[in-house]
Amino acid sequence: VCRYLDIPLQHVSDRVLKRMGRPGSQREIRELIAKVRRVLPGAAIRSTFILGYPGETEEDFQELLAFLAEVKLDWVGVFPYYREEGTAAARLPEQVHPATKKRRVRTVLEQQQAHSLAQNQTFIGRELPVLLEEEIEPGHWRGRSYREAPEIDGQVKVDVTGCHHPEIRAGSFIPVRIEAATPYELVGKIKPGW
Repeated sequence: VCRYLDIPLQHVSDRVLKRMGRPGSQREIRELIAKVRRVLPGAAIRSTFILGYPGETEEDFQELLAFLAEVKLDWVGVFPYYREEGTAAARLPEQVHPATKKRRVRTVLEQQQAHSLAQNQTFIGRELPVLLEEEIEPGHWRGRSYREAPEIDGQVKVDVTGCHHPEIRAGSFIPVRIEAATPYELVGKIKPGW
């Protein structure tokens, strides 16, 4: 079973979820994440959140921040609510000021960046199978492990200097020992002797 799940939560405040017309509750979201982690240990979980939906209060926002700090999702995307004419939400009262939406997005991204760095650092010293995608310079490749979806999550930078194995090509999986991490990428070398 794939150990990567993208669960589009949108928000966790029960009040905001109801206004959005989303089914479920924060309790159910927490139970789902706990179940995923129990059934698929080590699974990467990604979600996306909309900030500044009409009527989102500072308390709703703080509830989302606390949730993210507690459950520690692997990858988080955040977007400010965009008022699109002709939609039901565009007619809702209590539209959130654009500067408030911008601040909330920045706050979530800063908090998530710190968590992503800590999470990525747990992989230092471990070996991961990495799908090679592109040689960025001689002996250095960009790729992905099971934890990174293409074009939305981080990446793995791989040093294969000195290795002339025929499998060093785009589309191949190779064993990589992780040596460093940033919030958005892992850095490693091909397994010695491979």
